[in-house]
Amino acid sequence: MAHRPDLADHLLQAAEGLARGHSLGAVTLESAARLSDVSLDEAREAFADDDALRLGLVRFYHAANREVLAFALREVATVDDFVRQAQQAVENYYQIFHNDPDMRDVWTEILTDRRMRALNVEQVTENAGMVHHFLRELLPHVTELELSATVELMIHMTDVAARWAAARDAAKGRAMLHAFCRVIALMADDLLRLEQERAFAGANAALQTASRS
Repeated sequence: MAHRPDLADHLLQAAEGLARGHSLGAVTLESAARLSDVSLDEAREAFADDDALRLGLVRFYHAANREVLAFALREVATVDDFVRQAQQAVENYYQIFHNDPDMRDVWTEILTDRRMRALNVEQVTENAGMVHHFLRELLPHVTELELSATVELMIHMTDVAARWAAARDAAKGRAMLHAFCRVIALMADDLLRLEQERAFAGANAALQTASRS
């Protein structure tokens, strides 16, 4: 049987249609093969079983999300830049979920499916690591635990806040977005406060040591 390099892509497109039109549970290799006009045996060349196909779809969504984040981080040179980009990300996610309720439902299913828990945690921590890489140089005196915990929580909450706001009426959803954007700014201000206090304390300690020498 000739190998088709585009087969996996066709099956993933079919899987996305099934998930959007029905649910993540409706994504089966047999259904995707039928929609892709290939036999089940051919489909198994690309994905071993239903779980493998679903996992492939989830990885596809996570990869697309990571690309958007990487693009936004190109504009980050200061903590203020980060705050602006994070707040814009909330707005972007809200618009996607508000304009495309099917996508919102699929994403909610993905993030609440116990079989996807390990992958979801892995992806959040990977995205948080990208942000951490930029902020580490800007906030050298903030401890590793403080910075990583804050960033990871912010990454996770951004998606949750945007999905919840998009599920509400427009006025309530917009108010929620503004509230969460203030939370982002407050978290960043707290990190900056810690950075400045510890940088000052370190410099003061160095001066005292030098004066005793």
